[in-house]
Amino acid sequence: MPQRKDNERSSEVKRLQADIKGGQGTFFLAVIVSLIYVVRLLIAKNFNFFFSLFVPELLLKSAAFTKDYPSTFGAQYSSDFSAFAQGMIPNVVVWAALALLFGVSIMLSIFARRKHMLVIGELVIYGVDTLLVWVFHLLSEPEVFSLNALIDPIFHLFVLILLIRSTVATVKLKKRGFTEAELDFY
Repeated sequence: MPQRKDNERSSEVKRLQADIKGGQGTFFLAVIVSLIYVVRLLIAKNFNFFFSLFVPELLLKSAAFTKDYPSTFGAQYSSDFSAFAQGMIPNVVVWAALALLFGVSIMLSIFARRKHMLVIGELVIYGVDTLLVWVFHLLSEPEVFSLNALIDPIFHLFVLILLIRSTVATVKLKKRGFTEAELDFY
């Protein structure tokens, strides 16, 4: 009987650890894909950002250097917002904000592997990003149900759910008395 209890506890711990890895991994993937899109923007002037963070896309589309680009706003933006925001933010502010966002996100991704409670920081960053993508999605009234307009909001919800599961799993393991050393499963 005690061995069965140990096996049940072991399988539950492995499931919770898998939840933690899943949330952290998808957050890191979204950050890396966002960085790739920034490079692609600089090389090819392509603003198609899918499966990535929304704030960098928003910052870049509002940067002064994009003022002369053709309409860079996609399906989730109304034409009123496009006319208002394009070229609005000074380049220095955009690059400083991007450096801060990517720096914090990458550092959280790295350190959360050892200090698992940092997944809460990842959840906060991605939660704000998800809120913004949904607000802008709902403001784009004529194109709300087009396929391109639905990709980002659905992806954001998926990653947000994984991050919530990751946070819940971390808290559960912490409440059960596991130390960071015992949770070091990478």
